[in-house]
Amino acid sequence: MINYTQSGLSTNNLLLRVFGGDARLDGGVRFSDSVTEGPARLSLQGSISAEALRQSTELPSLTGLATRMEGNASYAATLGLRQGVPEITVISNLQGMALDFPAPLRKPAEASWPMRFDSVLLPAGTAKGSAMLEQLQLKLAQVLSVSYVRDVSTAKPTVVRGQIQIGQSAGWKDAPDNTVVLQVKQPNLNADEWQTLLASFTEEESGLRVGNAGRSSLNAYVPNKIDISSQELVWSGRTYNQLQVNADKQARVWRIQARANEFQGSAEYRPAADGSGARVSAHLNYLTIPPAVLEDVESAMSESPKDMPALDLIIDNLELRGVALGKAEIEGFARTSTNGSREWVLGKLNLTMPEASLQSKGQWGGSGKGAAKRSQLEFVLQIQDSGQLLDRLGFKGAIKNGKGRMVGQVGWQGSPFSPDY
Repeated sequence: MINYTQSGLSTNNLLLRVFGGDARLDGGVRFSDSVTEGPARLSLQGSISAEALRQSTELPSLTGLATRMEGNASYAATLGLRQGVPEITVISNLQGMALDFPAPLRKPAEASWPMRFDSVLLPAGTAKGSAMLEQLQLKLAQVLSVSYVRDVSTAKPTVVRGQIQIGQSAGWKDAPDNTVVLQVKQPNLNADEWQTLLASFTEEESGLRVGNAGRSSLNAYVPNKIDISSQELVWSGRTYNQLQVNADKQARVWRIQARANEFQGSAEYRPAADGSGARVSAHLNYLTIPPAVLEDVESAMSESPKDMPALDLIIDNLELRGVALGKAEIEGFARTSTNGSREWVLGKLNLTMPEASLQSKGQWGGSGKGAAKRSQLEFVLQIQDSGQLLDRLGFKGAIKNGKGRMVGQVGWQGSPFSPDY
């Protein structure tokens, strides 16, 4: 039974079915802050199942998450009103429910992970002017913390700032206004698994036919600043060691600073806009591509998707297959050729070292879909010391001294990084 008056509502031991589980509702809600009599908060206790969440239409944002959850768990929740704004708290140890997300968010059903969600109105004076601020906060064990501050002064809440923390959070500062920051500090991180997960949510969003207004609203919750620290990170099948990444989005452009044992430098990513394709510009102090991963790099470029960005790279010190090749300058873009195959157009593929300099341009592609890809280059090779050049390339003592200049065209089966000689 629910008792309803002008000042509020109350109930006692009301039994319900909520998201596939039994629940009990007690307490009440005061409709105005001036009311002093009667219970101030509703209390709900029960259990919830992953299957019920998957079938739920009331919480569409949880439907996609529930596809990676199994089992059920008990919970306790409270609801109150302050200045007309709902304040909600939900707590659970999630025991009995398995989470199948990428590490560190993978949890067996029997494990107990304390989870708490709070939605509270911040004290007056926290915001500038007459703005009324609400904080949404989720904490999951010691592995995840999510916090958003929203301006709820108007009918449509707007995000003021946000912070998503994965892994160890000690020493991290709060996000400034107009910023949503993603902070990751994890010994081992598989970016490929996270990319697959995020792509699946994007597809689900498309399937729900989210309108432009809804998509724009969701974009306000997407990070525009990223800080990642990982001893070992896997991306595109390749492992990077001792990785540090800092990225900021300014307008539509991402500016990135990164370093690892395998590379160090800065990059800028411009998405496609106004008829121009996406573009990545990078200046690396060094880049090491060992033989074990060269095939993966070539495969990724060979199977480049249609939205693959154009590349403009400067590498001060390039090491390929264990050979130091000096400074490299690479400009190119992928396109679909007239025969339907994907090919790379290389506007510049230059190498500069003390012994010689190479200037070249050309393309890398196949004669048709499924055909083996072939490199074709026009080149100018200026040699200062042919003996030292051959020593660098692994042919020690083949000749001594020697200068010269070579101009011509060359082609071979394979990528520009694997000349067939």
